[in-house]
Amino acid sequence: MKSNRPSSRIPNFTFPMVAFGVHEIPWDLKVFLYLGGAHANSREVGRLIEAGELGKPLMDRVAIIERVHEYILANLTRGGSRGSADTSIRRIKEFFSWVDDYFPNICLRNLAEGYLMWTEYLIYKSSRIHSISELHAYQCAVAVAKVIDSALDLQTSLLRKSRLRRPRGRWDRLCSAKEREDINLEDIFRYGRALVDLVGTLTDEVIFGKLPIRVTLRTGETYENWLKLWGPAEELRTLRADRKPSIILSTLQKRRAYEADTSREARAPIFNLRIGAELSIFIAQTGINLQQAHVLPVGKFKFRAAGEDFEVYRTYKDRRHGDVEFQIFREYREIFERYLKWRDCNFPEDGRLFPFITKGRAAHNVVAFENLKDFCSKVGVKYFASRVLRKARINWILRESKDPRLTARMHGHAEGTLNESYVIPSRQIALVEICRYHNSAESLAECPGPGGCAQSAPEKMPGTPIGASEPDCTNAAGCLFCNQQRDIDSEEHVWSLVSYRYLKALEFRSYRNPRRDSAVHPAHLAIERLSLKIGQIAASSVKRADWVREALARVDEEDFHPKWDGFIQLMEGAS
Repeated sequence: MKSNRPSSRIPNFTFPMVAFGVHEIPWDLKVFLYLGGAHANSREVGRLIEAGELGKPLMDRVAIIERVHEYILANLTRGGSRGSADTSIRRIKEFFSWVDDYFPNICLRNLAEGYLMWTEYLIYKSSRIHSISELHAYQCAVAVAKVIDSALDLQTSLLRKSRLRRPRGRWDRLCSAKEREDINLEDIFRYGRALVDLVGTLTDEVIFGKLPIRVTLRTGETYENWLKLWGPAEELRTLRADRKPSIILSTLQKRRAYEADTSREARAPIFNLRIGAELSIFIAQTGINLQQAHVLPVGKFKFRAAGEDFEVYRTYKDRRHGDVEFQIFREYREIFERYLKWRDCNFPEDGRLFPFITKGRAAHNVVAFENLKDFCSKVGVKYFASRVLRKARINWILRESKDPRLTARMHGHAEGTLNESYVIPSRQIALVEICRYHNSAESLAECPGPGGCAQSAPEKMPGTPIGASEPDCTNAAGCLFCNQQRDIDSEEHVWSLVSYRYLKALEFRSYRNPRRDSAVHPAHLAIERLSLKIGQIAASSVKRADWVREALARVDEEDFHPKWDGFIQLMEGAS
C-alpha cells in the first residue's frame, strides 16, 4: 500500500538491474529531492550533493519520488524498454526543473495542482514565446502525466484536466500518413542493394587490410574510409616541405603505426558499419523491431521451409528445436548464414547476434547508425531508419497478399493495431480502385454532345455562365454544361472535342449581332468550355498531350470526327 507520510531517511532510488557503461551515469532519482538538483549537470550533481552545495533534501518530496521510482521500476520489471524508462526520467527532470523555480514546496498533496500549473507554463513556452514546439510540450505533458496518474492512483488522466491538446497538422496520424504516403519502394530497393554490396565487400581481408577501406557498389559509386587517418590531400598539407624534418618523421611514424594496427578496437568503425548494415537487412527481412533485434542472443539456428519462406528455430543443447524465432524470405538465407559465419569468427565470446563494439556504453544500448548514414551520404543512397523499413515491409506484404489478418499475424500485431499504426494509404491504389468502381458502376449512354452520358436526367452544372446552352438531352452544346456528361479517356474522344470546337467556331464566325449589344453568344461559351477541357487533357499526361496534338493536326487537314463531319460540311457550304 502506498504511503503518504514523508520518510525520515532517503530510500534507494537507483536501478541496479539496469546495466550502464563506464562512461554512462547510472540513474538515481535522489537528485530530485534537492533544490536545484534537476538543473545541475548530471556528472556534477553527486559531488554537489556530497559537498552540501544543494542544501538538505526536501523530505516532503520523498513520497513523490518513491512512487515515481516504483512506476519506472515496475515497467522495467514487466519487460518495458530501457528507452521508455530513460524518456520518463528525462521528462520528470524537466518537470522538477520547473518545480525548483516556481513550485518548490511541492508534495504529494499538491502534486496534481503543480502538474496543471506546469502545463500552463508549457503552453506559454510553446504558444507565446515559442521557445519549444507544441509537439514537445504535448509529449512532455503526456510522459509526466502517466507517472503522476500512477502515483496518485487516478482513474482519469490529469492531462485531460489541462488545456494541452495534441497539436493538429503534420503530427496528426492521417496527415502524417498522407505526407509519408507511398514510401518509394525503388529508393528502398536501391538502399537494400547498397547494403548487400556493402556486407558482401567488407570481408576480413578488407576490414584488416590496407587503408583506406574501399567499397564499390554495383552502380559504380565508391565509398572510402580512412578511419582516423587523413586522406591524401590532407597528408600532403601535413608533410609539406616547410615543416621541420622531425615533425614530418613523427607524423609518418604515427600514420604507419596506426595503419599497421589491425586490432578489432582500431577497426571498430568498420566492424560497426558492417554489423549495422547486417542489422538493417535483418530488420527489413524479418520485421522485428530494432530494440528486439539488437538484444537477440546468438545461437545455433535451424531453417525449416514454410512455403516460399523459411522459419528459423533456435537449437538448444538437447537438440530440441525451440519456438520459431523469426521468419525470413528464401533469398535471405544465404546472406544470413554468411553473416553468422563471419560473426562467429570475429566475435566468438560475445553472446549477441549483432555484437556492436561499444566504447564506454552498456552493450545493450541501441547504437546510432552514424557510420551507415555516412556511407549512404557518400554513395548517394537515401538512408532509411529501421522503423521505416518495417513499415515498408508491412505495407508491401499487405499490398501483395491483400490479407490484413495474415499480415498482422506475421508481424505480431492485432489487426486493429496494424490498421491504426502501420498501414499507409496509397494514392495509386486508391485511384485504381476508384476507377474500377466507376467503370463497374457507371455505364455511359450516347449523348448529343462529345463523350457519354451517365444518366438521362439533365442537370445544369453549378457556376454555368449566363447565356450558355441549357442541358436538355437534345442540344449537343447543352451537354458541355451538364453534370451527367462524362469525358472518355481515349484518342477518339479528344478528336471529337477538337472537331466539335471547330464546328462551334464556324457557328460563331457566321453570327451577326442584330442588336449590337454586349450579350455573349452561346457558341462562344461552348468554345471556351471545349478549350478548357482540351487544355486540361493535354496537361494531364504526355500521352494525352500527343492525342491533342494529333487531333489538332487532323482538324487542320480537314479530317474531322465522323460525328461532326457532316455538320461542318453543311456549315461551310452555307457560308
